[in-house]
Amino acid sequence: MLFVRFQCPLVCTLIAVAALVMPACSFMAARTPAQTFLLDPGVPPRAAKQISGSVAVSFVDVSSPYSIGNFQYRLSESDWETDPYNRFLSSPQEMMTRVIRTWLEKSSAFSTVVMPASGVVADFQVECEVTSLFVDFRDVGNPEAVMAMEFRVMRSVKNAPPEVVLRKAFNSRAPVADRTPEAFVQAWNAALREDMMSFSAALKAI
Repeated sequence: MLFVRFQCPLVCTLIAVAALVMPACSFMAARTPAQTFLLDPGVPPRAAKQISGSVAVSFVDVSSPYSIGNFQYRLSESDWETDPYNRFLSSPQEMMTRVIRTWLEKSSAFSTVVMPASGVVADFQVECEVTSLFVDFRDVGNPEAVMAMEFRVMRSVKNAPPEVVLRKAFNSRAPVADRTPEAFVQAWNAALREDMMSFSAALKAI
């Protein structure tokens, strides 16, 4: 849907009337001030087992269309909407990189978390792809925030390609309490925390 601002009062009146007859499921019609948000899964529990060695979060990818930063809503099997008013403060790639790095630091899952600018080659590398980040309105009475992530952890090997020691995908859903951006973010945070907790549990196998 293309949004254009018109100066003509008559055209603006027609647009306003048209907005009133739009389907109730359309979330883009609401004229609210632009807002920005960041996801935060909260403080992780301390890891039961610390992996000896340093780790770097080397690559986080966010699949399209979630990578643009605007909130995405799924209304039916084939009908999606992009929210022009509510978006993430930083790019989803930067935001999720910071989330994963902070989680690993605070959980003490590894001996050390290496920052990208340090120039140190870490013993382990974490790569992640965010494959879903949207609010699911297909069940109108029970909307859910969806968060799906695929992790790959690799161990550095001298004079050889890195060894993949963990590959896991997680997909969580959390109920949305209200149709507000704040409620969407709260539900995403709950789903994100569940995925990160599952990731922490999977690290025990390394």
